[in-house]
Amino acid sequence: MKFTIAMACYDDFDGVYFTVQALRAYHDTSGMEFLVLDNHPDSEHGKRLRSYAPRAGMKYVPVTDRVSSWVKYDAILHASGDVVIGMDSHVLLMPGAVEKLKGWWLAHDGSRDLLTGPIIYDEMTHGSAHLKPEWNGHDFGVWSEIVLFGMGGEPQPVPMQGMGFWSVWRTAWPGVPRGMRGFGAEEWCMAERIRQHGGQVLSHPAIGWNHRFAWPKRAFPLSLDDKVRNYYRGWMSVYQRLDHPRMQEMTAHWQKQMPPEKLHALIKEVCQ
Repeated sequence: MKFTIAMACYDDFDGVYFTVQALRAYHDTSGMEFLVLDNHPDSEHGKRLRSYAPRAGMKYVPVTDRVSSWVKYDAILHASGDVVIGMDSHVLLMPGAVEKLKGWWLAHDGSRDLLTGPIIYDEMTHGSAHLKPEWNGHDFGVWSEIVLFGMGGEPQPVPMQGMGFWSVWRTAWPGVPRGMRGFGAEEWCMAERIRQHGGQVLSHPAIGWNHRFAWPKRAFPLSLDDKVRNYYRGWMSVYQRLDHPRMQEMTAHWQKQMPPEKLHALIKEVCQ
């Protein structure tokens, strides 16, 4: 069984460098493929990343057809591993995480599940095992109750989890909806697509990951219109009709977040 560790980035050379070097220095990644998807390859960050990739034994793939956090899922197209481990370019895995992940997949060859773990907060003592399916401003998902890091146990089904870290059997991947641009709307859409294809989203308590949220200066372009379009494209790919209760719930929420006429125009654009 072969494993690919893949990450997408946009002007985050430092993040990729320290994420990959930490994996190579502190985890057993022997025989694992490294893959980076560069969403801004012509920038100074991109030039330095292209130079660094061969020194790290990493496959470098420029992606220029769109700017999006959804570029991370292009890893399925370029990876050679049976299992694809997707990570943001600014995520650190806790001690033992790679070993536990490899062990689980070796025992679940061909599984349709998505295996993840608790996000560990900066204090490194606690985190959240999943996201609760609730609206919070412009995002669908609220971090679950606090869990102590280092607790034992088996993977448990969860509604969804942040997609800064995830792993799947490559040929069982259900694919992503067409037309996704910009940032956001990934977690519930992909969890539901996994379930529709016969899998579960599992959170393994021993596979902790720490995510850098703070940025001195945000490089990635953010657009609320893109996020709304993503939500409607993603959820329509799952529920198929606007009068589905989940779709009606979402529309009622977004009507409180933006002018109704603007929301109607975005929905019409997605559904036409």
